[in-house]
Amino acid sequence: MRKLLIALILILLAIWIGFLIHQDSGYVLVSYHGYTMETSLWFTIICLVVIFFILYMLLRLTKNTRLIGGKYQKWDKKRKSEKARDLTNKGLCDLAEGNWSEAQSNLKKAAKHHPNPLINHLNAARAAHAAQDYDARDEHLRNAHKTTKGSEVAVGLTQATLQIEGQQWEQALATLNHLNRIAPNHKHIMKLLCEVYLELKDWEQLQKLLPNMKRARIFDDLQLESIDKQIHMGLMSHVAKASEVSKLHELWSELPKKWRSDAHMLKLYTD
Repeated sequence: MRKLLIALILILLAIWIGFLIHQDSGYVLVSYHGYTMETSLWFTIICLVVIFFILYMLLRLTKNTRLIGGKYQKWDKKRKSEKARDLTNKGLCDLAEGNWSEAQSNLKKAAKHHPNPLINHLNAARAAHAAQDYDARDEHLRNAHKTTKGSEVAVGLTQATLQIEGQQWEQALATLNHLNRIAPNHKHIMKLLCEVYLELKDWEQLQKLLPNMKRARIFDDLQLESIDKQIHMGLMSHVAKASEVSKLHELWSELPKKWRSDAHMLKLYTD
């Protein structure tokens, strides 16, 4: 009923417009740079309406095209994200199973579209390290740092840990010293530094680090006492090997009383 009523109104409107056109078609004259165009008023109105309709449809088409493009981009991003998640899971499984090459490949591919690429790069570095491909390991760690802001300490600690596992003591020391400047008094950095100093027998640096480790309570009292003893024994042993007797007497005089009565320390000194 409603459609019929609308159709009837349109017919009546058309009849009325036709009557007006028959009664007086009007006159329009357009002149521009010596060119003139003459036509009826009603034809001009119809042309303007058609032009308006065409422009309106073009604008709608442009808007719809943008919407379709936006929806496609959103869908494509979601698809790539899901694929990256699946590849990440596969890469982590490969890492757990010892498939180092496959783990690196899958984790690296997934990192491009993964919402948290840091996980991928760090685990890819672990896979490369397990395969003893240290150049690839360091490349993965560099990528981890590039793709994630504020990850320098986390990436650096991973690198230092892997370098220690690979017995790359000098490289680990350089990495940890850099981290110590960025994040002084960081507990895990100090703990790893202690491990490296002990391995390198760098007693002087370890002695400087000891007060900070005590304040941070990284180790319990027995562990700290053991480290303190190793430091003093290491310093005395180094001086004794160099036959610096006066320096040895000086170190002995500076020893805490508890160490001067220690049998191992006393034997080292008397020998």
